[in-house]
Amino acid sequence: MVTRGATSLNRILRITANLLFERGEDVQAIANLMQGFVDRRMIQTWYEKYCEINGVPTSINQSGREKRKIPVAPIDFDQVTLSELEEKLDDDFINI
Repeated sequence: MVTRGATSLNRILRITANLLFERGEDVQAIANLMQGFVDRRMIQTWYEKYCEINGVPTSINQSGREKRKIPVAPIDFDQVTLSELEEKLDDDFINI
């Protein structure tokens, strides 16, 4: 049985992948980014469908020698504490 949350997460990941396909990111780089959430074969299926819908060749985002890394926002884990996050959560519920 698939829950609504699983369906929503799948949709979010597929849309994210499609946006990265549009930017010209390498399919393998997208698979590395989403590993643990989405199987490599599923990303390949999404990519092939993206190419079919947009009329682009499937080789366009599969660079051989030119490997680019997807930029990741720097996170300073020392600046974020669980107690601060819980306080923010409590404040949000109070303001509702």
